[in-house]
Amino acid sequence: MQAQQPEEARAVLNAILKRSESDWVSPVSIAFIYSRLGDKENGLAWLEKGYEQRDPKMTFLGSDPQRGRLRDDPRYQDLVRRVGFVPAAQKDMSYWRRFLRYVGLGS
Repeated sequence: MQAQQPEEARAVLNAILKRSESDWVSPVSIAFIYSRLGDKENGLAWLEKGYEQRDPKMTFLGSDPQRGRLRDDPRYQDLVRRVGFVPAAQKDMSYWRRFLRYVGLGS
């Protein structure tokens, strides 16, 4: 989905939001569509929902190229930290230990 096609992106978003009323849809996917549309506030709100619901896609926050419009926001940086991504100099556990802790299977 290209940022130059906001009508198409908005139509996809509306369809996904409607589907999310009856089925689980990844909040992270919704967040990044909002981000592509330039709606940072809704993007961050849906990322918070993703964190609360333990959306597995949260584990991609540290490397997802679609995060560009959000990455400089302190709220996004806080989410990245809460998921377990830390600067390389501060890493004290493996990716999988952080992931297992995030999904509630590790200590």
